[in-house]
Order: sequence, then structure tokens, then C-alpha cells
Amino acid sequence: MLGSRRHASLFAVFLVAATIDARADERACGSGRPWIGLSFSGDFSESFRQGVLQDLRAGLSSRGIAVCRSVPDRATGALAVVQLSARSAANVGVSVEVRDAVTRKRVTRDLDLGNVPGDGRAFAVALAADELVQASWVELALERRREPSHAPSEVRTSVERALRASGALPVARIGARAAAERFAGGQLHFGADAALQVPVFDGLRLELAFGARQGRTAESTRGDVTSNALGGGLALELLVVEEPDFEGWVEAGVRASHVRFAGHALEGAVASDFSGLAVYARGGPGAALHVLGPFWVTGGLWAGAPIRALEAHDGDRVATAVAGLELAAAAGLTLEL
Repeated sequence: MLGSRRHASLFAVFLVAATIDARADERACGSGRPWIGLSFSGDFSESFRQGVLQDLRAGLSSRGIAVCRSVPDRATGALAVVQLSARSAANVGVSVEVRDAVTRKRVTRDLDLGNVPGDGRAFAVALAADELVQASWVELALERRREPSHAPSEVRTSVERALRASGALPVARIGARAAAERFAGGQLHFGADAALQVPVFDGLRLELAFGARQGRTAESTRGDVTSNALGGGLALELLVVEEPDFEGWVEAGVRASHVRFAGHALEGAVASDFSGLAVYARGGPGAALHVLGPFWVTGGLWAGAPIRALEAHDGDRVATAVAGLELAAAAGLTLEL
């Protein structure tokens, strides 16, 4: 008895929550929140209509888009209107028509539900309607350089996710950035890199970077030491945030630099030059903000540990070094290819 009452209570709570959510979606129509209208014509059962409505809402609500059955009086404010019409008395053939207010076009699709179990037909129709809406918006992302300003962010986010998943959205980028590196061994480097980001898999990119550095002059007992470096890096970027206008990632990689130390001796001392290869493993967070057309502002922070360190000596003591813990930062601009 208690178990039955508990199940009944849980069902009642679920029913109330679903009703509240449905009412919230209906109130969203015309209230400023993006919404899609859903209408039916033909011999559809009420349970089928409710099933399609709930399944379509489940797919679109996570993207911030409401779905409403109250279409006729407010259809002009909808992102799209999905029209379902039966082509046969048995409801086997269903025509799905999307009248899209975002891209100003119509797309249609006929479904054959003859081999679909009765309890799965509503879901199949909702899935087809969702896919058709997405397809009608795809051109927004494929033509990003002249993306319509009237497209809501929810639409652009939805389309971008779909295109990333399908591999249709180009994400390779090339750019330049200013960089600074501080080493516990004493060296402080400033410079710039040219960088290329290339997609590997969905959510994973490879970055290649090459650039020059100028080191801060280090004073020593018998003079001072200047330095410069040429180097390149290789890193994998794992995207953790992917939005139309913002990306965030964590990366891990390695950077190798050919560092040249030049000694400048005081009177009575002898100066010498020294060069070699320094290699660091490094990792940290990065982010990019879409600013205009194909351009993104990017930034990153890294911490590094030496695989191969390099020291400049003044007699028996270390004058300065590319050694120890590395802390680095960079900021720049990239261009989508």
C-alpha cells in the first residue's frame, strides 16, 4: 500500500512539474524568449499531438527555445512554425513543413511511419521536425561573414553545435600574439608568435606556434648578459566551452627554443657567447572571444617545467638561466580560414 502511494505521489509531482513547464513554455510565446510554433491539421489523436509537443520541447528547451501550440494569433513572432499535416486516415504518412522566420524560407519533408511502432511515432515526428528546423538554419553559420543580425543567439548556438558535431563548420585559424615568459632561473622573455590552430576531432585542436623572444639583460659580477631566442611550440587544445562567440579550452604541449646568451664584460674580464636548446613541457587554460566577422581575440596562461634547461655562467656561478618553473602569458588575434 505504501509503495503504491509513493508511486502515485511521484507521478503526481512529475505531472505537476510537466504541467508547469508546459505552461511556462506557452507563456514564453511572444514574451521575448525565442519560441517555435507547432500546429496540426488532419486526423491526429490528442495523445499523439501531446507526445510530439513534449518530445520537441525536450530537444529545444535545452537550447533556450520554447515550443508552443498557440500559433495562429502570434505566428509572426515565432522563429519558425512547424506544421504537421496527415496525408492518410491511418496517420502513416506525415508531412512536416517548417516556415522559418529566421532564414525567410520553407522546407518540407515527408515521413513514412509504416515501420515505426505506434508508441514511437510521436518521437520520430518530433525528431524529424527538430532536424528540419536545424537544417533551415544551417546557412546562418555557413555564411558567417554576413550573418544576419536578427538571428537570436539561441539559434546561432544551436546551429553551431550541430555543425561542429557534423564537421561542417571550419574552425582552422591563423593568427599572431604577443607573449611573455618568466623563468625561475632568472630569464624574462618578451616576444611574439605566429600560430595556427587546426581541428583534429570534434572538441580537440592542434596548435602550432613559432616566434622570437628578447630576454631582459641580467647583471653579473663581471658584467652583464643579454639573450634572445627563436622557438616553436606544439600543443593539443581540449575545448570545454563552445559557444558562437566564446570558446574556452585547456591545453598541454611542449615548446623548444634555441637560446643565445651574449656576455658583456667589465674592464679586466673576458666576455663570451653561449647558445643551446631549451625544452619545456607546459599546459594551462586558454580562451577566445569572437569580435567581428572571422576575427577572434585570444589569450592564454601557461605553467611549464623544464625537459632541458639552459644556463649562462659567470665563472663558477650561474648568471642567469632558462631553467626552473616557467610562467607564461599571451594575447593576440586570430583569423578563421
